[in-house]
Amino acid sequence: MIRIFHASEGVSLMEVMRREGTALNAPCGGNHSCGKCRVKILAGANIPVTEEEKRLLSEEELKEGWRLACSVYGPGEWTVEVPEQDKGARVMTDGGSADGTKLDPASRTACIRIEKPTLEDARADGERLGQYRLSLDEMRKLPRLIRENERLYVYELRRQTKDYCESIVSAEEIGNLGVAVDVGTTTMAAYLIDLQTGEQLGCASEMNPQRSFGGDVISRADYACESVENQRRLQTLVVSAIESMTRRMLKECGRDKKDVRHIYCVGNTIMMHLLAGLETGYITKSPFTPVYKYGFTVRANEMGMGLENAHVSLGTCVAGYVGADTLAAVLACDMLHAHELSLMVDIGTNGEIVLGNEKGMVCCSAAAGPAFEGAHIRCGSGAQDGAIDHVKIGNGEVTFSVLGGGEAKSICGSGLVDAIAEMIESGIIDETGRIDEDFLPEEYEDRLFEFEGNPAFSLDGKNENGVFIAQQDVREVQLAKSAIAAGIQVLMNEMGAEFDQVGKLFLAGGFGNYIDRESAVKIGLLPKELADRIIPVGNAAGTGARRAIKNAAQWEQADEVLPKCMRYVELSARADFQELFVEKMMFGEEEY
Repeated sequence: MIRIFHASEGVSLMEVMRREGTALNAPCGGNHSCGKCRVKILAGANIPVTEEEKRLLSEEELKEGWRLACSVYGPGEWTVEVPEQDKGARVMTDGGSADGTKLDPASRTACIRIEKPTLEDARADGERLGQYRLSLDEMRKLPRLIRENERLYVYELRRQTKDYCESIVSAEEIGNLGVAVDVGTTTMAAYLIDLQTGEQLGCASEMNPQRSFGGDVISRADYACESVENQRRLQTLVVSAIESMTRRMLKECGRDKKDVRHIYCVGNTIMMHLLAGLETGYITKSPFTPVYKYGFTVRANEMGMGLENAHVSLGTCVAGYVGADTLAAVLACDMLHAHELSLMVDIGTNGEIVLGNEKGMVCCSAAAGPAFEGAHIRCGSGAQDGAIDHVKIGNGEVTFSVLGGGEAKSICGSGLVDAIAEMIESGIIDETGRIDEDFLPEEYEDRLFEFEGNPAFSLDGKNENGVFIAQQDVREVQLAKSAIAAGIQVLMNEMGAEFDQVGKLFLAGGFGNYIDRESAVKIGLLPKELADRIIPVGNAAGTGARRAIKNAAQWEQADEVLPKCMRYVELSARADFQELFVEKMMFGEEEY
């Protein structure tokens, strides 16, 4: 895609692209450190190359006109070739089934025969609908509807114990469709459900458009706090994505947007706040306090969605860093009804961990960072065409598979874990995480080269012009896996439990679904004691959201019951977490 951009004095090309809604991969949020916001300058003002660009781009790339959008500042006008973003991206939508969920949705429709007002029956118009609660907009149109129609159709959103929003009145028979949405930091998934039959009519997914503002929630929260305009920009992006996915699903099954009645959204706490346009600044600093905890429901038009008959429900969050997606995942795994202990680990851009059973649960959020999503990894990417997804190293050879086939262009999370595990097994990386030239097996010497003053290991034999694992990449993986491993151990200690008491380890999320379990155990990401009890559950958050939208009791369980059964453990305040974090930096399954 070729575009023309104009930046005023002191404004970066990245900021201009953001304002104009041009998708751009920027895991570091524009802090000149990831090197992923690459664009090709075809014509325009000549801006000197920065030191960051010299470090993150090769001489050949610079000669060809490749620059980093975060490092090119105005004033100036540029004709830019923007690389196609996320080509062939894999977004995990599958998971546990919601088909067995009893159909008893909170979203319901009713037909009411209307008796016209007379001198003998001078009840107010609102009374003729019974106990339905109407908004001011609905009250304004009610008199005409009553006098022009013999019957009216009323839509309500009702839970078992409380009404959550005003009813909608219509003169025509209307459908009752629900949309369950998993608002992930990196990817988003939506499911269209017919709430009269329980049938899933469609599924849609896309990359979260907020990724241009950082690969992690902290970068986005910080950006949102800079101004009201920034906050609205991030909200508009994710709201538009939800509406876009909904419209695509409706078109595919020939349904109308007026039939959409209920949209139920889950995501981590910061993503829920960004969706609602709420303040995020206080979540990112101690004591990490969110604006809301228990879920709430608003009209879709209040969120800026053009779905005039719909209400949007935001799921309950547990704490600043354990959100509605975690509760939905626990709901999908039926952990609340299990007799034996279960461990649920969702390794995405953030790492949420839950341990417990019917007697109670503890949970935490491990600041693993987005390394397993490909961010902050020199050749990293999401699971998309051209990404290495599995690696084997042995007998002096390196073999791998590439998503979509063809030439390797990057490496995604599952491939990264494989590569690190295989490099450890082959003696290329020692237990401290060091790529040591002095002890490198002879058969791999030709794959070793220097990158940014440190050793790097080539996977495809092309050194820095291909796909490789740099020393810094190994450190990023160590930090991420250590945070997850230490978080698991803290919860085990908190419950006074041993691993032989844990019956299942549910591995949630796209990364968890595709990762090689043996590789995860080899690097110490997951406990070897549970290796034979690991159960990938895919997009468990999406499954939980589908269950909640199909059954009011399960919605209530996710929003009311689970939070009261779940105790949050703040890892940053625990001395034992810091000790375990350092201990588990070492590679090797014996460390568990």
